[in-house]
Amino acid sequence: MQDSSYVIAHFIVYLIFHKKMKNLKEQYPEWMKKTQVIMVNTQFRSNKLTYSNYWFAIPFVISIVTIVMTLVNYQQIPDRFPMQYNFSGEVTNWGTKSYRSVMLMPIMQIYLTLLFLFVNIIISKAKQQVSAANPEESLNKNIIFRRRWSLFTILMGTGLIAMFMLPQLSLFYPINLKLQLYVPLVYLIAVFAGAIILSITTGQGGSRMSRSATGENGKVMDRDDDRYWKLGVFYFNPKDPAIFLEKRFGIGWTNNWAHPLSWVFIIVVILLAVGLPILLG
Repeated sequence: MQDSSYVIAHFIVYLIFHKKMKNLKEQYPEWMKKTQVIMVNTQFRSNKLTYSNYWFAIPFVISIVTIVMTLVNYQQIPDRFPMQYNFSGEVTNWGTKSYRSVMLMPIMQIYLTLLFLFVNIIISKAKQQVSAANPEESLNKNIIFRRRWSLFTILMGTGLIAMFMLPQLSLFYPINLKLQLYVPLVYLIAVFAGAIILSITTGQGGSRMSRSATGENGKVMDRDDDRYWKLGVFYFNPKDPAIFLEKRFGIGWTNNWAHPLSWVFIIVVILLAVGLPILLG
């Protein structure tokens, strides 16, 4: 409840200042009199924008090994086994032995691996963002930005899949309970720390990386797409063929809500995330 309250309060604060900025644009129309330009580099996709998707073969192998080990040791799994613990080490949720229930974790491993693979594809295929003021430097930064987050996605995804293997092995091997509690905690700290460091040192699209003094700063500006950013954060442009693009604020990517395939991807991801535990539970 506290987390949702924080998110709501944060969004309300954002909306207040978003409204103030729109009012300022109306009060000072001269700000928008600079030449507005859209820069496109036709050779952008020829660059190596992300690390190879073949790296996801590692978490796939981990998932397959987990499945094989579970099936081989199925008879050793107790009829009633713990599925969730609290921080005191007490069992908060029990599962009843069946092939469906014991395969929940391995199937989730495969699902998450596919999800991280999809994210890496999004990073490579997302709409290019090129600064009109200094297009060449902007492109170089954007490539570095994408590659850094691609590497982070691969490492984070592989670590998560490997971590999911631990509670599964505990069904038929004696594994210290503290290890099962502390490994996820260490993983979460590492992920949050890595994301914060990467965001601070790189910024959205490489904006926090060092800048050169060259360019057309002050003479031209990127096209103002306010009309397509609903409430400043939801991109809705039926004329834009792009499905995914960089967020306007914050770090990462968002989707074009006006593109039908965008809805298909989101619905499939949600249905699988909700449906798999129900089907295998």
